Amino acid sequence: MVVSKKSIAKSVIGLKKSVARSVIGGSKKPIAKKAAKVALLGVGGALLYYGLSAASSRKGAALIPDSIERRLDAVVDKLNARFGHGWAKLGVATLSAALPGPLVMLIGAVQKAEEMGLHEKLTGKQKHERAVHLASA
Repeated sequence: MVVSKKSIAKSVIGLKKSVARSVIGGSKKPIAKKAAKVALLGVGGALLYYGLSAASSRKGAALIPDSIERRLDAVVDKLNARFGHGWAKLGVATLSAALPGPLVMLIGAVQKAEEMGLHEKLTGKQKHERAVHLASA
């Protein structure tokens, strides 16, 4: 069982304000620039989650729908054939450095909780609690 979007949203509430402040900054930026920055962070965060999940588990990224993950897997396979497997580690490291620290910490906690859930047969609620504990540690 995967952690639901609703439970993840509840987990994020504590980090939400600090991430939003570090991402958006002051209120003088035009709304389109803020929205673009938030969208880029969302895509970057999803790619970071995918990269961390792919590096640690053969089962894939539990929170990314299979249809999207299959497309990402096809792109990754082509990149691996062309550049070897080292580019993925570099990409994860680059995303980790580029994204705000609290967001990277939250993504890492969610990914670790999902991985633990696969090995320990945890329920969604147990994975949620584990992710909250990891994020607050």
